[in-house]
Amino acid sequence: MDFCPFVVERAAYECLNGDPNEFLGSFIGSSSRCVKGQGLLFDYQEIGDVCVNTQCSGGKLRVQFLGDDTWYDCNEGETVAPSGGKWSGGSIRCPKYADVCAAFLNTWALPIPVVALPLVEDPDHAETLVATVGLSSLA
Repeated sequence: MDFCPFVVERAAYECLNGDPNEFLGSFIGSSSRCVKGQGLLFDYQEIGDVCVNTQCSGGKLRVQFLGDDTWYDCNEGETVAPSGGKWSGGSIRCPKYADVCAAFLNTWALPIPVVALPLVEDPDHAETLVATVGLSSLA
């Protein structure tokens, strides 16, 4: 490989802050998570996996579908079918509680360290430079 690959974020394609126009039938918001859909029909259109609103409390997961005011208990491995709004069929497979309800570190509140290493034209010299400068001084 002649290059170092990198991942580019596609903000319009996330349950947390994506574009609702790109996610037919998905609930977009800070408590939304992606779950496995099975034959879901929203507004008479078949969709695949879907974002649902989630509540995590006391070791129990509850989900809410877009346009459906009901909160459904969602036990690992079971299926839940939406019944309100524009939903007309299908279900989701409930994920593990820990996969959905794990506390995520708020990385926005953390400072991002910036380290500017001196430019080195000779790659062999770079190892000497790191050994001389020391990694602890770069942190």
